[in-house]
Parts: sequence; structure tokens; C-alpha cells
Amino acid sequence: MAKSTKEYSDDFKDHIAILVPAMVEKSKQFFKSAEVLKEVEDYDGMVNRLYYSLERMAKALLLSEGIWSDTHEGIKKTFSKAFLHEGIGNGFFVKEDVKLLIEAYQLRSTGDYDDFNCISEEKTREVFQKTIEFLDKAEYYLDNKSKEKEESIQEPTIKQPTDD
Repeated sequence: MAKSTKEYSDDFKDHIAILVPAMVEKSKQFFKSAEVLKEVEDYDGMVNRLYYSLERMAKALLLSEGIWSDTHEGIKKTFSKAFLHEGIGNGFFVKEDVKLLIEAYQLRSTGDYDDFNCISEEKTREVFQKTIEFLDKAEYYLDNKSKEKEESIQEPTIKQPTDD
């Protein structure tokens, strides 16, 4: 279930500035693991790591907006609701981003739990490329959000009166 950070203690809110970058780093770590699995052609394992890379980045994006969700379903639904339907980010994230989260989740489930089906190299490479694009996009969003916050915190410049 998604919760606004308004429902959490001030202590938790203070940790957001630390938690979001930690989640981004964890997302990158999962992606690096996927690259290793690519080398040994473990496509089921690769999709697992790609999904968790996407999932962790989506959680970081949500948390950067003051929204917390901690289940697979909750993250997908909350990400869609926040970034597509409520307009957070002014259309920066699109329907294809949500579709990627859903597709990667479904493939991860197949790879992890279906003993009779393996994920194809072609499908895995497609998800791999889309994951790269999503992660780059998400980092760009977070970097700009961070810059905007820093700029809004800076002291305003005081204009000197002019003699008219």
C-alpha cells in the first residue's frame, strides 16, 4: 500500500535525502549484476536483476516525491498513478515506462517460478536496452529535481534600488 510521507514521522522524512541516493546505487548494483549474467547467458537471472534494478529506481523516484510503496503491485500501481495520472513530473514519465515495469515483473516471475519456460535471449536484450533508457531517464529526473531543490534553498539576491 502506498503512503504519503505525510503519514510518517519527521525522522523518516529526514532520511529521504539519504535513502533516495542509496536506492539509486542499489539499482545500479542490480543492473551490474544483470550485465554479468548476460556474459554467461543466464537470461532468467538477468531479467530478475533487471526487474529489481527498475523496481528500486521506481521506489527512489516515488520517494523523491514523498510517496512510499513497498510491494511489487503497489510500486507499479503507485508509479502509474503518481507519474501518469496525477501529473507528477509534468509528463516526464510515460505509459511505456510503466509497461516496462509490468513486463519486467512478469518476465521475472516466469524466469523465477516457471520450470518449463525460459526467457529468450532476444526478449532479455530488449528489456536490457529499455532498462538502460529508463535508468538514464530516472537519474536525469532525480539530478534535475536535486538541482531545483538546491536553487530554491539558495538565498535570494537583493536588488539594489536604482535612482530613477
